Amino acid sequence: MRAVNLGQKLALVEERWQPRTVAQFNGHDIMLAKYVIIAMIVIAAAAALLFYRLRPVAGLLMVPYLCWLMFATALNTSIGTLNPGAGVSLL
Repeated sequence: MRAVNLGQKLALVEERWQPRTVAQFNGHDIMLAKYVIIAMIVIAAAAALLFYRLRPVAGLLMVPYLCWLMFATALNTSIGTLNPGAGVSLL
């Protein structure tokens, strides 16, 4: 079985989720942003579980980051719900 470096994958997704990058390449597409955040949650949760297996403290230190990602998802969803045209790309 090939080893997967989830830390690098998380860093790659997180790097792509910078506000400037989202505005430039995704044209403020709220739905696409929600899918990116959900992908980040899945990758971060997998990394937290693997970290927890190695060192429990390391896994627990990922909990605030996971909470932040869940808050960002809730915020993104509420923006999409309260602004009906927000899910349409500007590009």
